[in-house]
This record gives sequence, structure tokens and C-alpha cells, in this order.
Amino acid sequence: MSAPPLLRVRDLCVAYGHPARGGVEAVHGLSFDLEPGEIVGLVGESGSGKSTALMAMLRVLPPPGLITGGRVLHRGRDVLAMSEEELRAWRWSEVSLVPQSALNALNPMLTVGQHFGDTLRAHGVGDRAERGRRATELLRLVDIDPTHLDSHPHTLSGGMRQRVALALALALDPGLVVLDEPTTALDVVVEREILQRVVHLQRERGFAVLFITHDLSLLLELADRVGVLYSGRLAELAPVEVLRQGGRHPYTQGLLAAMPQAFSDRQPVSIPGAPPRLGDPPPGCRFHPRCPHAEARCKQEEPRTRPLDRGQGTAHLVACHLAESLPPAVIA
Repeated sequence: MSAPPLLRVRDLCVAYGHPARGGVEAVHGLSFDLEPGEIVGLVGESGSGKSTALMAMLRVLPPPGLITGGRVLHRGRDVLAMSEEELRAWRWSEVSLVPQSALNALNPMLTVGQHFGDTLRAHGVGDRAERGRRATELLRLVDIDPTHLDSHPHTLSGGMRQRVALALALALDPGLVVLDEPTTALDVVVEREILQRVVHLQRERGFAVLFITHDLSLLLELADRVGVLYSGRLAELAPVEVLRQGGRHPYTQGLLAAMPQAFSDRQPVSIPGAPPRLGDPPPGCRFHPRCPHAEARCKQEEPRTRPLDRGQGTAHLVACHLAESLPPAVIA
């Protein structure tokens, strides 16, 4: 019998405000697995539900957000049923987060060393001297001079702050590290350096990664599998090798066509239109108003997410009525 996945998300539904009282559903029926040591990315336009899904999975969804259905299992434990005490013990020791903006996430009143000390002390790690040694090791792990343990966050560059956030995420050797658009505010050179460091550490230490981003090109380089979200639904989940060949959902194909291609004369082509308002979605497939292949069925019946090739199990999932008949897009 094969081991269960590290993280199993099944039919996760999240709303802002109660749907029966005028709220809107931001995530519907999201399901995917994450294996130990695997890098899985979730990508989509702004408003696709990727960050909302992440906050729900970690149980840090702020009001008026509500988890209205589904299950989130980590190593077989039901995260949605955990008490606050269980969540405090689970976070950072089992799963940690590298947020979008380290400047906002780090306390401006505390030094870098105090951040490490508080995190390690809260989880019962050693005495003060041991915590200091651990903090020094962690900074060196992300190529920051330990002299910066006495620095406050605002005195560091944006790239250094994100490296500190990464080091904090690794403080207790969690099996899962979540990256929530960690390089959004950084220039491309610093972004590349940080992501290369993440991949190096992931291979060296063996933790799994859930990477939330709007940049599909990053995931095609870094991830093992990618889930594409559209209007709160999972449009496609596939190994990166499949997506590099063009994908099978029209929305995925549109995202790929919009990417600039190095060493190619092909010009990027944007997807026409805009995502639907969550409070007023179209009937049928939510992508059909922007889809060049839409048929009458697409405008009436919402497609379910299903395996495209049953021989591959859940390795490749697509929510499109026409997925079997559409050829892969040519993106090179």
C-alpha cells in the first residue's frame, strides 16, 4: 500500500460572507494532493482564489472569510478540525509560510535575532545560547552575515528581508514550506537569486513546497506539477512537462500564449476580456465568455474536474468539456 500524500485537499470551498446572506464564493471544489518532497504550484490571475485557498488551508483566513466545505488533511490529520492550541503547535513545526511582503510580516520593533528567538522559544527549542546558535546557522543557510542578527527589518534590503523570512520558515525543519508570491516586490535579479536558493535548500533538505504565484513562467522552471485556477475553480492540474507542451484547458493555453518566449519570433497574445465578478459569474463554464472554442454546452453546463487520462490517475486533471478533442497549444 502506497503512503498517503503529505497534503490532501478535497472539495475545498471558501466564501466571503455567508452565501445564503449575500456573500460570494471565492473558491469552489478545490482538490489536489502534494507528495513529500514535491513542488506544486498554484497559478492564476488576480481574484482567481489562490491566496484565499492558501489562507483557508493554513486556517489563517480573516473575516468575513468562511470555509464552507471540504477537507484539508496533513499527514492524515484534519487541519480544519484542529483546535487553536493544535494549530499553534502545527504551524512552523510541520508547515511554514514565506509571505508576500517580509517588511509587513516582520515586526519593526524586533531585531532579526529576536524574531528567531521568539519563534524557537515558542516551540520549546533549547536555551538562549542554543537559540542564538540556531539563528546564526539559519542566516548562513540563506547567505546572510550573522552580524545582521542585531539589525532591524527596515535596515535590510527587500531581498535580505525575504531571505530572513525564508530562514524563519526553515527554523523548525518543517516538511512543507508555503511560498505566497514571495518575490512579488523584488526586481528580477534578486527574485532569481532567492528562488534558486529555495530550490537548492529544497533539494538539500527534502521539504515539499506549495508555491502560490501569478507568474506561470516561474512554475514551469521550478515546479513538478502546476494547478491553474480560474474564478475560484481548478481549471487544470498537470505535470510541468504537459504544460510545457501546451496544456489542454483553453485558459491554460491562453496563459501560455501570453508568455514571452526567448529565442522565438512568436509575439505574446493576451487573453481577451477579464475574469468574471465572483458575485455575478456566467452560467456554465466560467471561462466560456473568453474561450475561443466555447460551444453551446459550455454556456449551459459547468464542467467537472476529471482525469484527462485515466491511466495516469489524478496526475492530470482538467475541467473542460472539450479537453479530449482540443489539441495541445503550440507555444514555442
